[in-house]
Amino acid sequence: MARGRALGRGRLSPVKHKDGSRSYRAYWQDAQGKRRTKLLGSDRRVADRRLADIIRKRDLAIAGLGVEQWAERPVDELRDAYLADLKLRSRPSHFERTRGCLELVLSTIGARTVGEVRTEALMAYRSTRVAAGNANSTVNREVAAVKAMLSWAVDLGWLVKSPVNLKRLPQGPAFQEVERRALSEEECEAFLAAARELDAEGEDRKLAKKTIGNGTKGPGYAGKQRRPRVPQAPLWKTFLEIGTRFTETAELTWGEFNEKEATLRIRARTAKGKKERILPVSDELAHEFAGLRVLHHAVIGRLPRAAERIFLTPKGCSWVGSGRNALRRFHAVCERAGIEVRTENNTKLDIHALRVTFCTRLALARVPLPIAQKLMGHSDVRMTAEIYTKVTTDNLRDAVRSVPRLERGETHERKARAATSVD
Repeated sequence: MARGRALGRGRLSPVKHKDGSRSYRAYWQDAQGKRRTKLLGSDRRVADRRLADIIRKRDLAIAGLGVEQWAERPVDELRDAYLADLKLRSRPSHFERTRGCLELVLSTIGARTVGEVRTEALMAYRSTRVAAGNANSTVNREVAAVKAMLSWAVDLGWLVKSPVNLKRLPQGPAFQEVERRALSEEECEAFLAAARELDAEGEDRKLAKKTIGNGTKGPGYAGKQRRPRVPQAPLWKTFLEIGTRFTETAELTWGEFNEKEATLRIRARTAKGKKERILPVSDELAHEFAGLRVLHHAVIGRLPRAAERIFLTPKGCSWVGSGRNALRRFHAVCERAGIEVRTENNTKLDIHALRVTFCTRLALARVPLPIAQKLMGHSDVRMTAEIYTKVTTDNLRDAVRSVPRLERGETHERKARAATSVD
């Protein structure tokens, strides 16, 4: 490790932006002598103080003080500081996903201090998650959130080096223990019917119809004002009808719904491929959206604004960052519909399976692959083609039976007559 004095005090350099504004970029060497750079703000004095703080913490780390200090501090403190910074420089969906990953991993491994976040603990965590049927890509994403947090602390000089040195697990279909499947047409119908049943039951509970009906609470209870519950069937139908990802769907706003054209606009900011796309919806779904807008008026007390979300939780909150909650509700709908979430032949259903279902239905409807790619928002047509292959044995059997037979009945008769004449 290099000495603090030999590493210098760092320097600031002004950066001019296209809009005419100016900010200051810092250049310095960390405790390992590695060159670092970072924008520290538009105010020179603030940037000077921030650079001085970075250098001070680096020198403490070199002296061993920084490591000792942070090794004994609560890991929640480091997590909160990292998330506060991440929120300023990332999309809301990425921030919420990272926050969820950190909470899951850190609570599972039981780490209380930064020093307890070790490679061995994360290795054990990975093994448990994979054994439970989670894909390698999912586990890699969760562990990567912790590694990114520790690397951030190293960049600031709070740690000399990351205590975690762990390579990613191999990813791809060849390494998936459990494969995501698509819903059949019958399952789609049962799924939507179950979603509407649960919505109706939830609305009855919200409005206390059973209690009011039996008269056990008295007239005062019956006259109490109650806001309606937000139905979830339109959300599930949207997944099935246009195949959007969860984050794309959760972040849709009323300003992105064109009722006249019956389209939804997926913004580049929320799309995984960073490309905007316009998706048509059926007249039936557009009509449900119109009804949903009126219902939001009753829930929040006014008509929703253009920047407000189309899809809300039953209580009227945003679904952004609530993927685990949504998954629990998805499982509840599947249970009501009698649909197995996990089958004996190692296939599973989750919210993303509704996107797979949409793509599979496009394939069965013989929609050309380039059009399916645009609808799915895939940057590579090969990804769309891979999902196109997720058809069932029955689908394959029907396809084989649709091909003209090689030997028809009259051909057999002709062969029999030829054999008789030869004899």
